[in-house]
Amino acid sequence: RHSLNTSKIWLLEFYDQTIDQIEVYLPLPNGSYRKVLMGDDLPFDERTFHHKNFEVLLPARTDSVAVYYFKIRSHEFADMRIALRSIDRFIYYALNEYLLFGTFYGMILIISLYNFLVYLAIREIKNIYYICYIISVGLYAITLDGIGFQYLWPNHPEWNNYVGGVTLYSLILWALVFTRRFLSAKTTSPRLDNALLYMIAIRTAYFLYAALFQPSLFALRFIDLIPLSLIFYTGISVWVRGYRAARFF
Repeated sequence: RHSLNTSKIWLLEFYDQTIDQIEVYLPLPNGSYRKVLMGDDLPFDERTFHHKNFEVLLPARTDSVAVYYFKIRSHEFADMRIALRSIDRFIYYALNEYLLFGTFYGMILIISLYNFLVYLAIREIKNIYYICYIISVGLYAITLDGIGFQYLWPNHPEWNNYVGGVTLYSLILWALVFTRRFLSAKTTSPRLDNALLYMIAIRTAYFLYAALFQPSLFALRFIDLIPLSLIFYTGISVWVRGYRAARFF
């Protein structure tokens, strides 16, 4: 229901920036509809608002009831929440959200730089492994929140179907490698060290199969609870056995 008396400009916003394609049917005064395409299958510059989410601008100052239609297509789970907000509220929350993104990714870079300086001082390879892990965390995060598509590959929407799986694999791989090194698993727990090696091999095989033959498997992120649980269990087990450095892990 549009109000003639409103003093604000309004829009509809889709929170899920990973939806492949959204067909928006906007009602026109003559009773027909205008179709607008959105989604991460399209280049970023084609968006009405250069924002990580998808927004639809509503007609200003009309006194009527209108029906909007949306057709959704996505290769994985799509979050169908739609917010109605004023342009003032949108600008306010978007600026604060991007400030938090800058803080988070700035922390990732600072932690990486700090560990690199430590590596230069003590030449301990585990610092390099940790840098690879923490950067993978940052890269995986930007694939989930849409920042990567906006700033790193805006003209290559086809990457959106693969980059999440690639960065998640990198995150798990370097977490496993760092775990082995930091906990000295080969010495403190040879059986768990072998389990970590097998997990690296299995996760790598799964990644290669998905990348080469079935990219849809990248959407099955819950499987990484298995290697993460193994990492957590290894840390607790080695700590209980008396390896005191494991408490920092």
